Amino acid sequence: MAGSFPLTAVLEQAVRDGSVTPQYVLHTVFARLLRHTGGRPADDVAVLVLRNDRTRVVRQAGEPVGHRAHRLT
Repeated sequence: MAGSFPLTAVLEQAVRDGSVTPQYVLHTVFARLLRHTGGRPADDVAVLVLRNDRTRVVRQAGEPVGHRAHRLT
């Protein structure tokens, strides 16, 4: 048995080594998984890679952390 798959280390490598696109991350994880399993995973595999293209907004002083609070008036 090859042991458990080092997903955290593989993701860290994908982010460090290349262009951080969903396609690149997926390719890196899948290639390493195939190498880890000898080319034949023993079970189904599902990977979801999301990209956040939203612009980061700096929190204003006094604003609650998390979602903006809505007042009911």
